[in-house]
Amino acid sequence: MKKIVLSLFAAICMVFMANGVWADGTLYQSLTFEVDNPPAIELVIADCTVDGELALTGDDYLSTGITEAVWEVHSNNAFDFKFEDAGSSYKDTFAEGVYGYPVFTKLDVDASGDQYTDRWDHLTTEWAVDIIDEDSVSGSGGATWGSTSNPAESGAHLVGGFEVADSPNAADAIGRVMPDDDDNQSTVKLYSEATSTTDAQSGDYSCTVKMTVRMDEQGDD
Repeated sequence: MKKIVLSLFAAICMVFMANGVWADGTLYQSLTFEVDNPPAIELVIADCTVDGELALTGDDYLSTGITEAVWEVHSNNAFDFKFEDAGSSYKDTFAEGVYGYPVFTKLDVDASGDQYTDRWDHLTTEWAVDIIDEDSVSGSGGATWGSTSNPAESGAHLVGGFEVADSPNAADAIGRVMPDDDDNQSTVKLYSEATSTTDAQSGDYSCTVKMTVRMDEQGDD
C-alpha cells in the first residue's frame, strides 16, 4: 500500500483584544484564543481492477476493454491532483523515445516466443476520471472528467499537471476538490479504455500511472 502524507504541527496563539474599566471600578481584560488546525493529507491505493481482457469480435475485429484504479484521498481541506506516466510507454523503438503519457504497450515476440529488444506494439488508450464523496469541486466541469462508461480523453491531457488547461485538474474541468465533510475523504477513480484490432499482436499490454495530490487549503488567509 502506497501513501503520500503531508502534515504540519498545530500552533496556539493568544491575541489580547481589549482592556477597560467598569463603572464600579472593576477591571476587565478580554482575549481570544486561536488554534490553527494544520492541513493534513494522505493518499491510499484502495482498489485496482487493472486486469482486463479484450475479445476480438465483429466484422472489423475491433475490441475495447475498460479497467479502473481507485485511490482514497484523506484530507481536511481542499486538494489538487495530477497524473503522470510512471512507466515507459515507448513508441515503436527505443530510438523514437517515449510518448510522455501512459499508453498500453508491450514488446513484440518472435515465432519462438522470444521478446524483441527494441520493437513495441500499442493499443489505443483513452481515459476518464470520476470523483466520489466530494463536498464540492471548484471546476466548472463538475466531478467527472470524460465519460466513465466510454472513456475518450487523451493521455496527453490526462498528464497535463496541476491546474493545467485541458487536464482533469483544470478550472474548466474538475479543478480543486473539497472532500466530504463527514469523514474528510474523497475517492478518485481513474478509468482507462484500451482498443485493439488484429493489427496489434496478442499478449499482455500494460501502462503505469502515478497519482499525486497537493494540499490547496482554502479559507485560511
